[in-house]
Amino acid sequence: MAFDITPYVDMSPKKVRELIRKGVIDFPTAGMCRGYAQANMDAGISSMTASISIVRNEILFLFM
Repeated sequence: MAFDITPYVDMSPKKVRELIRKGVIDFPTAGMCRGYAQANMDAGISSMTASISIVRNEILFLFM
């Protein structure tokens, strides 16, 4: 199945996340938000310590 990401290529990550929460985007997001990297994270909590920083309204997690 093909997905047209053209309308979302130049959107900010914040705007794309908003559209995902509203259910407008319900398909894979690879290739959206030109200039940003996409990553998936799966972390166990058992022995990790997290440091949380807010930079430009984005929450960054640093696991040590």
